[in-house]
Parts: sequence; structure tokens; C-alpha cells
Amino acid sequence: MDDMKRDKLRKEFEELKSRMHKIESKLNEADGLDLGEDEQSYFSQPIKARKATDLDGGSEKKKKRIGRYALTGLAIGLLFWCSYRWVYEFQDRKIKRNPIVRIVESKPVDVLTDYSEDSLDEDTVQSLFSKYRKQRMDLKNIRLALGSFRQKNAREAVVSFQDMSQSHADGWGEVWFLVYKNGWNIDRKLVDGDESEFQMIDIENDGISELWTRSFRIFQGGKGEEAQLISINHRGNKTLYQERWSDDYGTGKPGSIRCSHDFDFCDIDNDGIYEIIDVERKGKCKYTGEPYKSDFVVYNNTTTKRIYKLRDEEFVLSSISSCQDK
Repeated sequence: MDDMKRDKLRKEFEELKSRMHKIESKLNEADGLDLGEDEQSYFSQPIKARKATDLDGGSEKKKKRIGRYALTGLAIGLLFWCSYRWVYEFQDRKIKRNPIVRIVESKPVDVLTDYSEDSLDEDTVQSLFSKYRKQRMDLKNIRLALGSFRQKNAREAVVSFQDMSQSHADGWGEVWFLVYKNGWNIDRKLVDGDESEFQMIDIENDGISELWTRSFRIFQGGKGEEAQLISINHRGNKTLYQERWSDDYGTGKPGSIRCSHDFDFCDIDNDGIYEIIDVERKGKCKYTGEPYKSDFVVYNNTTTKRIYKLRDEEFVLSSISSCQDK
């Protein structure tokens, strides 16, 4: 029995020696050199001593390997985080909208499309207006809404933006009407101003949307504002309602006017047609002490509430109430 064990161990030893010689020859072939002193001293050691050397070196290799894995994981995580921030911040900047009409909900989307090849998004708008004006356009704050404005189930859209490729005097803020006919086409400009915004609303609940717009222009020390409700048709636009006002509070002159308007839509008499509610706040300005901004106050504040009803395709004043703030 002992002879059999001895023969088996001798056979294993010969196999190990053969393997070591193969490894030595491969190292020599790879380096083109004989083994160095470190390699020679390693292979000249007994097997147990070699195992101890391997264990000592293995811990160092393990530490280096773990460090490499940690750095690789950190780099991959940083890459994913940067990608996440870029994608979602870019989309968040794409098309934002602060609704003016609170009573009617509008659901604007990032890409307005019925067919994938004819999508209406920021890139399409940039390209469309660059071709229209035959120059590269610099459009900011692009906002889109798809709807039916001239007839039911029409494929039409409204877009607003700030055109930074023109001067302030020309009015940066614009609202345009687009129609789909063998692709998206520019039909007409609806509103122009330093800043302009819009909201869709179906006044008569007939499946054809009207357009509520607000815009303003800045002048020295104040601004002029306009709100209007537009019905778009094939012949042109019909203004169903319009209100204009100015505010010169910024001039700092005694007697200047501070004025604002808040609008809402509500079916007050339950006839299926929305009424317009306009709340105007207006006051004069004066100095209470030295002519400093902190002493420039508004007095004689008056709040006026007006209700307008639709009659013969036009909103007319139905009721008015007023009170002076104490």
C-alpha cells in the first residue's frame, strides 16, 4: 500500500515538474530572455515555500484588483448619472407651459404627432422657421399645442417662442398658427410682443378650440399689456375679446398708475358656454417721505370685477362691480 502511494506521489511530482518546465519555457519565449534572479529563486524553492510566496503576493494582487473594480464601478456610475442629468434636464427645458386659463385644462406634450414621420417638436419648429425666413433662427422657449381651430378633427397647431435672431424693437415673443398639409406648414402670425404666451380653450364646447393669448411690451419705466381671445378661421382671425392696459409704476413719478388684470373662465349660467371674468386692480402712486423707492407706494387701490358673455360672436359686458381697498 505504501509503495502505491509513493508511486502516485512520485507521478504527481513528475507532472508538476513538467508543468513548471513548460511555464518556464513560455516565460522565456514571451520575454525573449532567460528567467531573472527573482523567477529563478522562486522556482528553486520547495513547493510549500512557493505556496507561501503566492499567498503573500496574492493578497496584494487582490487589493489591487478590488481597487480597479471600485474605480471602474465609480466611473460607470458617474457616466450613468451624467447621462440621466443630461437627458432629463434637456427634456425639462424642452416645452414648458404655465396655464393662463385655470378652468380649462390643456395637455401640451413634448412631441405632437399623429404619424411618427411627421412629428412636431422643437427641431421641426427650428427647421420650419429657418426655411420660412431663409436664415438660421435662434428660437428659445418653444411651446407647442396641437388642436382643431378652424373645423372639427383638423390637424393644426399653435407654437410660441422667443426669436432671439431679431432685435428687441421687432418683438422677441411671437405666436404662430401651423396647419398640416403634406407636412407641417406655417399659416400665419397671431401675436407679437416682447413676450407672448397662449392657451387653448373650447368656449362653446363644440370641439373647435379658441386661442387665449397674453403679450406685453416694455417701455421706459413701464409696460403695456394685452389679453385677447381669438377665433381662427379660414378667412382670418376674429377677435372675440380684447383688453389692453398699461403700468408706468417703474417711472417713479408721483401719480403714475399701477395696474394688473387677472382672468378666469367659468360657465356661470350653466348654458354650456364659458363667460370671461376680469378682475382689475388699479391704483395711483405717491411718495410718503423722501423720494426713494422704499417710500414710493400705491394708494387709492380699486378692484373692479367685470363679467363678459358671448353674444353674436363677441364678448360683451354683462355685469360690473367695484370696491376701493381700505
